[in-house]
Amino acid sequence: AGDFSPQGVSNLLWGLATMQVDVDKGLVEAMGRQATATAGDFRPQNVATLLWALATLKVEVDQDLLAAMVKRATETANAFIPQDVSNLLWAFATSREKSGGE
Repeated sequence: AGDFSPQGVSNLLWGLATMQVDVDKGLVEAMGRQATATAGDFRPQNVATLLWALATLKVEVDQDLLAAMVKRATETANAFIPQDVSNLLWAFATSREKSGGE
């Protein structure tokens, strides 16, 4: 996973989510670690796509990963286009619904 760029991480998970496949937990964890380590390089589309994919896959999101992506989204908020905002908000709403709204 160490060779994956932010776009590579988000695209891989997007593809798996789009295909609606059962995903190996180890793969998701490895991609999550890579995303956390490279969060400062994520573009708004990468942040939105990653979180959309994880919500679509209905996987538990590591809190360090979530914190890193929220921080990056905040840092780059002015560069988000409407589609990215929509995907990001959908991901948060879906994840919140899955966790019982806590």
